[in-house]
Amino acid sequence: MDYFSTRLDKIVVLLALSLAMSGLYCSGKVKTDGPKPVDDPGAQFSQRAPLGFVLEDDLDATNKERVIWRYFDSDKDGKVTLVLKLTNSNVNGRFSVLNSRQQTLETVPMRIGTAVYTLVVNLRSGEKYYLKMHAKSGKTRFFIKPEFKEKVIAKPKGPCGGRCSSTQACISGVCKRPTKAMVTADCPNGCVKGSFCVAGKCWRECFGDCGSGSWCNPQTNSCDEDPCKGKHCPKGQRCNRLRGGICVKRGKVRDDGPKVCEPPCGPGRSCFMGKCYTPPEILRIKAKLAEKKCKKKCRKGFVCHAGKCVKKGNVPVTLTGSRVSSKVVSTVPLGSGTIMVLSRGSEHGVKVGARCVIKGVKASCKVIEVFPFRCKAKTSASSSDVNPGDRVTIAK
Repeated sequence: MDYFSTRLDKIVVLLALSLAMSGLYCSGKVKTDGPKPVDDPGAQFSQRAPLGFVLEDDLDATNKERVIWRYFDSDKDGKVTLVLKLTNSNVNGRFSVLNSRQQTLETVPMRIGTAVYTLVVNLRSGEKYYLKMHAKSGKTRFFIKPEFKEKVIAKPKGPCGGRCSSTQACISGVCKRPTKAMVTADCPNGCVKGSFCVAGKCWRECFGDCGSGSWCNPQTNSCDEDPCKGKHCPKGQRCNRLRGGICVKRGKVRDDGPKVCEPPCGPGRSCFMGKCYTPPEILRIKAKLAEKKCKKKCRKGFVCHAGKCVKKGNVPVTLTGSRVSSKVVSTVPLGSGTIMVLSRGSEHGVKVGARCVIKGVKASCKVIEVFPFRCKAKTSASSSDVNPGDRVTIAK
């Protein structure tokens, strides 16, 4: 008898457990691992509040309208600003925003005397968000407008996508440490002494980090140990750092970087002393180098050319680019110079201000007036040095 009663008790317990579990499943109250969804009937059956439109309703703590629910959503990530305006500020309660998992994202208490409330919430696309307006006392009509602002994903800057560090320049889509071999001419205002232009930005030599006993290597733009420190060269020689500190003849080998430009220079630019320049820039640099070759400083009104001091107006001009050939038609003396009428004009591409070169004459020459088939040019050469029929080349 005891055996059967014990057996029966176990069966009853199992049946009771089965019924209890089935009841829980049927009622939908099985506890899950995650948070519950918003299960308030007012939330489940709430109306949608379209983004960008004004929503109007009554909030009354004395009847069933004491809690108002609305929901909103978006198909894009972004931010929503919710501005709640009450026609009657004599209301006490709470204004909240919840997500679909019953988590309160933002909330603000409604206090008597305040008629405007603002909440800002970040939205994720495809998810529902609920507005809850709960009045504990008072009665009012309210207006609310959800303003949506789409999340802007910053686009990568430049071909390198903003990946380059503060000590790297973007060269052909690759981040590289800038060196003098990469010099470009796209810095709008140029660069000050001790810096150079690469990819539209001025870079300080070695970023200004080199200390005592080191030097800035122009090939790598990094601080290296100075191979010439404490070294003394014989008279007429100098220590060359780029060659590891050996003594070389003065003026023959420079320390200003490689002779080949890497990357190669673009159209209209040439490699000169390891850097890319336009033809006029190269002429100016060569003129400065020539200035250094004169043993003594030239007096006022003279410049150094080919190792000699000559009058400024007598330095021959080297033309670059396209040119037009012409002849001297007539000459008129003007002080120490001469006005020439040349056989080419605007129909041949000649313009006012164009430079010109007189064959066999070392003097300045510039076009001052242009006609369809003739032009006037002023030269520092005397009238005895220029004769009708002489050849004159004009830069276009």
